[in-house]
Amino acid sequence: MPSVRATSTSQVVAQRARIILRATDPDVYSDRQVARELAVHHTTVHTWRTRFVARRMAHPEGSVQHLLDDAPRTGRPLTYGPDERMAMAVLACQPPEEISQWSIRDLTAAIHEQTTLRPAPSTVWTVLDEAAVKPHKQTMWLNSRDPDFAITQQVITNLYREIPMVGRVILSLATTNGVLLLP
Repeated sequence: MPSVRATSTSQVVAQRARIILRATDPDVYSDRQVARELAVHHTTVHTWRTRFVARRMAHPEGSVQHLLDDAPRTGRPLTYGPDERMAMAVLACQPPEEISQWSIRDLTAAIHEQTTLRPAPSTVWTVLDEAAVKPHKQTMWLNSRDPDFAITQQVITNLYREIPMVGRVILSLATTNGVLLLP
């Protein structure tokens, strides 16, 4: 079996590609034959042959990488979506009023008081960790005292989240007293 040496190609995806290439050969009719040649189980060949055809039919314009990737993992959906997570990050990046810096418990209490959100302290920690927000170590654009900041922040984050980025250039220039966007 040939090995794939490219460091950017995962061995799993390379194995799936070999399965699909061999399975689409007109001289090969059997999953078991492909499995023998590639030293994998015949159910693996059947699974990837079936998934490849189904994904190709559903998304004919999709990339080959998309066709060979794992399916999204199942699990409980996020309790708090992007807007709620942004609200937590915004509050975390504002200086607290009566203390020198936020603790997770203080921040969670402030989120409960100032928003309709009711996250647990562990959720707040996870949201900040995933966003790489360390309010005690950084100052960032979310620290605005502008009364219209929440509306501006929503417009900016929606721009990046909703506009398809393919073939578009968005120039974002941060200034000392705000954010300027030039599409």
